[in-house]
Amino acid sequence: VQLREKDLTAAELYPLAQELRSLTHRYKSLLLINDRVDLALAIGPSSTSTPLRLPKALVRPKNPQQSILQLAMENADGVIAQNNFLYLPDKYMDWPKAQIARTFRQLDKRKWVITLQSDTVVKDVQVTTSIPAQLSDNYIDLMPQQPRELTVDFARDVEDAEPLIALRWVK
Repeated sequence: VQLREKDLTAAELYPLAQELRSLTHRYKSLLLINDRVDLALAIGPSSTSTPLRLPKALVRPKNPQQSILQLAMENADGVIAQNNFLYLPDKYMDWPKAQIARTFRQLDKRKWVITLQSDTVVKDVQVTTSIPAQLSDNYIDLMPQQPRELTVDFARDVEDAEPLIALRWVK
């Protein structure tokens, strides 16, 4: 359940938020409160959302067909969440010709780590295997000079993973 009431005062919003929190708690549902961190702290919702205010150059780049905004949330241990945002639909982007470097490292007889890297942005990289396997991720974006590691756990022992992995991407 999302509470988003920009026209109510804090005095009007608080009882509504309390009632919604009570209902969402009773029915084991989540409550998201937009734009009001003070209210969220007062009633303890499941989640909060605060608008992100970005500089104009990021909001409206000069060349949107060649621009991607990458946002990442980090803590002391590293990246918690990361996403890339396009300014235009994929079909209008000016995608550079990409080459993806792949390295393989064997962890045990069935488990491998694949590192993918490119000098350009590569959108919608799909990773598939020719034999049954479980992948840590099978659909990613690559950013320049930012290697991505994927773990592949094959259903059987594998001597060489490289010929078993296929990559496809937007060209």
